[in-house]
Amino acid sequence: MKEQKVMHPHNPATVHRVEQWLADQAAAGYMLTKHKRWSFYFEKAEPKQTQYYMYMAVQKNDRNRKEFFDLKNKYALSKSKSDFNKNDTSLRIFEADPAKTDASFYAARQFRKQVYVAHYVKMCLVLLLLLIGFCCLVPYAPEVIVGIVLSVLIFIYHVVSLLILLRSQNEK
Repeated sequence: MKEQKVMHPHNPATVHRVEQWLADQAAAGYMLTKHKRWSFYFEKAEPKQTQYYMYMAVQKNDRNRKEFFDLKNKYALSKSKSDFNKNDTSLRIFEADPAKTDASFYAARQFRKQVYVAHYVKMCLVLLLLLIGFCCLVPYAPEVIVGIVLSVLIFIYHVVSLLILLRSQNEK
């Protein structure tokens, strides 16, 4: 069967939505075969109900990677189907075995959200301090204005991501 490539942009704040989208694709008969950043590759197969677990590292030396691999070893359907892309260090996905999922699987998803919320809160605070620092400098220097504009844009991105995560926590 020919692979179908689908682009699906995401960030840590939307991981839960991508997991649901992947499950919907599987229910429609498109099974994930590999991924690379925002590209997901599917092959047509028998429709099935499944769940995916996705983890995006928020830092280069993310200390939560060990927990991801522990979850993967405990809940993954099979190693061959869950090792979609061993080279991508920032994004990890595995297909969960429905017979193995239990309360701790869902607790791990909540913990992941808490990690992402903490990351976005820290980033918002750092950017807020950066904005205050820029505003204390000479406000009419072109470099300062560029710094302020860029900081505001990045700050807005992180605030929106944080709001998405907090909203998703309230939904479940």
